[in-house]
Amino acid sequence: PVLSAKVKRATESRKKQRQAEGRLHEAERLARIDPLTQLGNRQLFYERLREESAYARRQQSAFALVVFDLDHFKKLNDAHGHDTGDRALIHFARTLTAAIRQEDSAFRYGGEEFVVLLRGADARSALAMTARLRHALKLTPIDLPDGGTRAVTFSAGIAIAEQANGFLTEGLFTRADEALYRAKAQGRDRDEIAESPA
Repeated sequence: PVLSAKVKRATESRKKQRQAEGRLHEAERLARIDPLTQLGNRQLFYERLREESAYARRQQSAFALVVFDLDHFKKLNDAHGHDTGDRALIHFARTLTAAIRQEDSAFRYGGEEFVVLLRGADARSALAMTARLRHALKLTPIDLPDGGTRAVTFSAGIAIAEQANGFLTEGLFTRADEALYRAKAQGRDRDEIAESPA
């Protein structure tokens, strides 16, 4: 009876420990996920960026970083409410996920800004992906509360980590972000490619 009781206590203790570990693991996972879009968040993006850089150096294979900003998102929110804005964000996230490959990663960076890491991709591959995404969004506009519809459009900036720059991530996001702002300044709903650093 004493041995049986010890075994039972040990079994129950291990079960509680596994449950606690499971809750901790889930909490850590949720800390890296954007609750609205279910994409990775900014924290997970920076973790994956470091991993992608290391992978690119090992494989000697370029990768692309693409920063997206939804066009006129504040106007959409102001005119049709935050529920419509949230639906636009969710729709964009789902369409983006469908437009990338399994080895690529998508993140919500914050607000209406999203980021994608494209493994083994050069500028041409990145432009092909943004073209697929743009086409898919135009085919699937969101419904508006007034009965109308509106296609979600975006501006994008693309920067490439490649052998010429040592596959380094330092300054990569800044270069993509600057290219994004050029795309917005030149009329939106377009892409711009960052120049490689000297």
